[in-house]
Amino acid sequence: GTKEPKLVLIFQDGQKVSFSGSIDLQGLTVMCSRQSDGIQFESVPFSISLEFEEVITSLSTHVFSINATTLSATGIYSQFTETFFDSMTVSISVGPGTNGSLPKTPCLSAEERILTFIDFATENMTMNVKRLVRQPDSYSDPPESIQIGFPFGNMNHKIVYVSSNGIISFGANPYVSRYPGQFPLKKNAYVIAPFWTYNDIQKQGSVSYAAILNSDFPDLFKRVNSLIATRTTNHEMVKMQWMMIVQWNDIPNSFYDQRNSYQAIITTDYIRSYAIFTYDCNKMGWSGDGKDFYAAVGFDANGELFQNHPASRYDIVAKAVACENMPCSNPINHIVYSLNASTAKLTEKIKDTIECRRIMIENDNLLYDKNIQITSIFKNLEPCPCTLAHAYWDYTKFRLQSEESAYCFTERVPKSGSIQQCCYTKDYKSYKIASALLTSGDKNAGSMYLYHPKLYPKEHQRYDIDFKKYCCGAAGLCDEYRKRRPSSNCTRYIPPKSSWDWGDPHITTLDGRTYTFNGWGEYILLQYSPPENGTTFSLQARMVPLNRTSATQFSALAFRNKYNGSIVEIGIVSNNKFYVYVDRKSINSLLQDANSTYSNENVEIFQNEDNSITCAMPTIGFGITVSSSEGAMSFVLQVPASWKSYTKGLLGNFNGNKSDDFIPRGNKAAISDGESDRNIHLKFAQTWYASQSESMFSYYGNTSWQFYSHQTHLPVFADEIIPTDAQKSLCGNDIQCIYDLSQTNSTKFAVETTKFGEDNIQNAKIIKNYPPIINGSSLFMVKVNR
Repeated sequence: GTKEPKLVLIFQDGQKVSFSGSIDLQGLTVMCSRQSDGIQFESVPFSISLEFEEVITSLSTHVFSINATTLSATGIYSQFTETFFDSMTVSISVGPGTNGSLPKTPCLSAEERILTFIDFATENMTMNVKRLVRQPDSYSDPPESIQIGFPFGNMNHKIVYVSSNGIISFGANPYVSRYPGQFPLKKNAYVIAPFWTYNDIQKQGSVSYAAILNSDFPDLFKRVNSLIATRTTNHEMVKMQWMMIVQWNDIPNSFYDQRNSYQAIITTDYIRSYAIFTYDCNKMGWSGDGKDFYAAVGFDANGELFQNHPASRYDIVAKAVACENMPCSNPINHIVYSLNASTAKLTEKIKDTIECRRIMIENDNLLYDKNIQITSIFKNLEPCPCTLAHAYWDYTKFRLQSEESAYCFTERVPKSGSIQQCCYTKDYKSYKIASALLTSGDKNAGSMYLYHPKLYPKEHQRYDIDFKKYCCGAAGLCDEYRKRRPSSNCTRYIPPKSSWDWGDPHITTLDGRTYTFNGWGEYILLQYSPPENGTTFSLQARMVPLNRTSATQFSALAFRNKYNGSIVEIGIVSNNKFYVYVDRKSINSLLQDANSTYSNENVEIFQNEDNSITCAMPTIGFGITVSSSEGAMSFVLQVPASWKSYTKGLLGNFNGNKSDDFIPRGNKAAISDGESDRNIHLKFAQTWYASQSESMFSYYGNTSWQFYSHQTHLPVFADEIIPTDAQKSLCGNDIQCIYDLSQTNSTKFAVETTKFGEDNIQNAKIIKNYPPIINGSSLFMVKVNR
């Protein structure tokens, strides 16, 4: 009976009814839509014959459902496939009903009834509410930001706009068109439309909205979660985290004295997103301003994911969306849309985003359930070394983890089940160059690991490695990851103090004073004796004659931490070859190749590429690397800064003052500064001879403590040598070089041992260069160019 009759076919699965008779319709434009995926097409005018098994006696509306019949047509042009069909057969079905009426949605369940129109005041969220200004095509300015993001279609959106024209849109600019269109739109758009048409709110009506978090309004979120679980196909159990509620209240019609009120909720758990449209049949009075302005209901995600309500853009749309539940006691109707694209269509960015959010939610729930405080754990981790040089040097605390996109190190022994990761730029090949520590602004920066990889391998992979991989990759959510896994900026870091000892033998104290001591026997190099515990750590050295001269050399080291027992011995067999014992047992079979490692709960020992041996006792911060040159043992050791003022032995009184390093055993005062090498030998060094009961060394074959004990041995003293011209030519004023050359007559030996000393002096300068720890005010007054 209309001038331009239209037939709408609504395909609904699983609903059947029979019709009989036939109807001939001439010059008809047919609109077809399928509810399962939103596919639609419009044909050119054509002649059509519909055959039914049962006659429809009356039709209450021109929108109706048809099923179990055959549709035959000629000359159909499908806009969807862009293909002409000579004929077409479609199998369709309809739900139960009489007189061709629309199938009724079941009455609202108890879960659905508890979510009607949300009253901002009742929900105590008035402080969160914002309102659009009264002007044509008004929209939220500034837009609402979503920190983690709102997954919609194939994108993760962080900005959302509300329009007075019944639209919620995403992107850099708002979508505010007053002319409703059919989805998908021709232009790229991310639009959610609870009732898209021109809404004039200049004088009447209002649009208000509020964005809220689950943590602030848990009861309301529970109601929304329940509704989604009730109305989704798979009854998905969800726990939404972010929500925006938008209300269009008493929106007037331009030509009629009617009003519309409706509500939209968009919500996400940062993985899945949903839109909930809520209507009241008694408050939806108009559908639009004419045939071209009937409201559109549905959504469009850039044409890749979209849906139109069957009544969208028809003159019955207002009642169609609002009045499905009128036979029930409550006139409220909800439309729930899932806004999630299928996995097959997702880009790598959105896949990473979804997985990042999924792990993030799991992580947050786990921390909450177990009352884990990330900030407290992070404060107790070792601070990162400030440069790559410091990280390599501080091997007692950190080990090299990877060299892929950055040089990354992790703690050797954690103080808890968590560990620190520190990463550095790959700008330089040499660790001696101060490659910078990467901090939270860089995607390659290290971060704390909540789970130790050896203690909790599965949790570490999921909540540390994968967490960073997905969030700091294409997803662009590294800031959210960093909040949960912070990066160290090297505040509080203090490098260990070092000593190097070489040649025949030259010793550098922990305060940096170098002297030559040629004892013969076993000596106490270092004792750490805090006042409350007595001696808790001891390092001893065995010295033997060098090439049948009065000079001696280091041949073995032994050390032990009192509280965790293991005695470690490292001795030289030949040039660049060592024996290693742990608690009197050889572990050489485990150290056959470069980078091979031995470890127990107290100590880690590993062989380096140059065949040197490194031993670390991470629990106390002691470490030592032993090498050899021309058959003579050399070593570099490090101790933590906390040992300051509590050490004694041949490595001196570690207190930052070189002048009091030579304190004889049993004395409190040092010998006079400027004493001769002979007096240093007799008054200081020989007092640190290790007695038979103190010795930690093993003896095999015909050897014994007495075998090595020659306390009366007197060598040639360095300051008593008158250098020859040849020695001066090679060594200059280097006393250690002159001594080595005079005693061994080996130019190579002198050059090699001199190089060792010079390299370690340079290393010490590099390590000493680190930011100071400043206490007090964070405000600094700076003068420029002065």
